[in-house]
Amino acid sequence: MIARPINPSDLIPIRGAYRHRIPLPCIPGYEGVGSVIAIGSSVQKSMLGKRVLPLRGEGTWQQYVKASSSLSIESPPFIPDDEASRSYINPLTAWILCKELLGRSPDSFLLVNACSSAIGRMFAQLSAVFGYRLIAVVRSSDSWKRIATELDLRSKLFHLRHWIQGISVEDWQNSFLNIFALLRQKQLCLGNIEARYPLAKIAKAVQAAERPGRQGKLLLT
Repeated sequence: MIARPINPSDLIPIRGAYRHRIPLPCIPGYEGVGSVIAIGSSVQKSMLGKRVLPLRGEGTWQQYVKASSSLSIESPPFIPDDEASRSYINPLTAWILCKELLGRSPDSFLLVNACSSAIGRMFAQLSAVFGYRLIAVVRSSDSWKRIATELDLRSKLFHLRHWIQGISVEDWQNSFLNIFALLRQKQLCLGNIEARYPLAKIAKAVQAAERPGRQGKLLLT
């Protein structure tokens, strides 16, 4: 592994909140980028040395990760390590919602709650790509409750892990080709890196990640 971010979704199972489906102990980390140093007998030798996102395999907060070759995503050379390591959870969620699940018409609005968050900023950028008229909400829990009540909003949950279970390997790979294209064209920016921590200092890194008022992602290197 070269780099992996610390996301809120990584911290939740650490605190035991997902214990109904993630038994502890476990190795955290859903995304990251690394170099292929060993392959199975059915994998092409050309994969050796490639930079890949070893997704849907073992947890990424370790030095070596084992993952399926068909589900690993090769990172193109124009994507730096920092961006490659963060191009899964938030970018793919925002991309799928905007491309496949939200209805679009010439006068469609996209209302984004907590738009100052990392994924909120991605929705804001993709609204320009897909032609949505953006309403950005930076909210407190009280103000969002008023919006939901006064506008009579109906909610529908989207879980990326459920979407993943129903797609083909081809669709999985193509989704990342679209995300990489947006990154290359500067239509999608993943935001700042606030600090980097070596994997050996994971406890200090997690403490920093839970500190309010951060100005960017933390990376484990």
